[in-house]
Amino acid sequence: MNNLFYTNSISGDTLILKDQEAVHCALVLRKKVGDIIYVIDGKGNRYKSGIDKLSKRDVECTILSTESQPKSEHITIAIAPTKNRDRLEWMIEKLVEIGVER
Repeated sequence: MNNLFYTNSISGDTLILKDQEAVHCALVLRKKVGDIIYVIDGKGNRYKSGIDKLSKRDVECTILSTESQPKSEHITIAIAPTKNRDRLEWMIEKLVEIGVER
């Protein structure tokens, strides 16, 4: 199974994983220079990347290929209001995180 990483530090054909993503890649999963990883940018793009440099604070990769994911179809979700206003706000927050727009 391939692990997905997130970054918004992409310039040209290079991307950099920082902070927790770098720690997870380098120390937890013990990836090495030359390993292939998949990185998303939160804008519908997925990058197949090769690791060039590893450190505890950042992982520098070269983009090997790019895939654009089309925006998913609209989904209708019906909810019943809860008595607890905090739970309703939490539910709305989570729905927004998964892409519910309206």
